[in-house]
Amino acid sequence: MYQKNGILHFIEVKSASVGAKSGFEPIYNITPSKIEKLISTIGFYLSMQNLTQEYCLDALIIKGEHIEFVENITLC
Repeated sequence: MYQKNGILHFIEVKSASVGAKSGFEPIYNITPSKIEKLISTIGFYLSMQNLTQEYCLDALIIKGEHIEFVENITLC
């Protein structure tokens, strides 16, 4: 988690090893069900910490040497 412009960013990290089967994209492991669980967990965390500020759910995708940062995956 980090804060940018007053918005808390929670980051889901997904990766695939270099030897993984070809064509596998780690981003596809972030399913609607997974996003719902993450949002629920974030809500619980914010509640327990008495935080009311905005938040964003981002993804860090690692595939071999390639790293991609995707902001606000809840809009996908």
